Amino acid sequence: MNRIHFLLLMFIISFNSFSQETAPRGVKKTKAVSFYFGLASSKIVNDNWTNDKNNEIHNPMGINAGISYTKYFTNWLGITLGLEYATYNTNYRCAQYNKGTDLQTDGLGQQYYIITQADYTYNRSIGNIEIPICLRLESSVSNKTRFFGDIGLKICSAVSSNLVAAGTITTMALYPDPNYPNAGSLVWNQTATNDQTSQVSSTNDYRCQTRSLSFYAQGGVVIPIDNRTQFTASVFYTRALGDINDSEKGTDYVNYLGQSQSYKPSTTTAFGARLGIMLLFGE
Repeated sequence: MNRIHFLLLMFIISFNSFSQETAPRGVKKTKAVSFYFGLASSKIVNDNWTNDKNNEIHNPMGINAGISYTKYFTNWLGITLGLEYATYNTNYRCAQYNKGTDLQTDGLGQQYYIITQADYTYNRSIGNIEIPICLRLESSVSNKTRFFGDIGLKICSAVSSNLVAAGTITTMALYPDPNYPNAGSLVWNQTATNDQTSQVSSTNDYRCQTRSLSFYAQGGVVIPIDNRTQFTASVFYTRALGDINDSEKGTDYVNYLGQSQSYKPSTTTAFGARLGIMLLFGE
């Protein structure tokens, strides 16, 4: 939290000094309404998923759209309140082959190794309604261009949260070849032990927190279309502050071999770009 406080202080100082050097042109504005839409490289982060060497993790693009209202106190300082919809997605695939280290004995007295072959995916997705509350700082660099920045917090509420699993986990018997013991060659023998394949198929609510907080920062450029209509282009970053899971319903992580790891919290992050229209009032 101290790092966020430091960034906030430096953000205000740098914008304030820059605005003194290049004073905004035009008449003082009092408020603005913005509409925007964009895409983000969003993801759901969990240490158990990341540290599991069997997982291949992919993060599909998410969407971000919303409306905001800004109240200006000066030409360069204001407060922004918004309402957004944002999605976060993470897919991880397990496509692994594992040979057990201990020999087993079947009903005919033959020894074999247990082989586990997994090929399945977990797709986790979250849809949030988010309310950003930000400090707005602006600085004019020419008659036609302004830079702006927002820094603050988001109040987030999950309206959808799913965990979809699909694929197979197959358990097989692998018998050593007695003709090549030194070479360690292996042959299949299914006469004594049948292969077993289980389907992984489910769709569940992931049980997020009802409300959570996120750090939020945005920076961009404003270009006028006419006296009251402005075009905006910006980049933004957001990160959840704390565990987004419902801690009372959190469970231990179990990999495809049935090995359990203690529960780890999850967070969401997003870095993206968006375009919008800003309507000015009071200029």
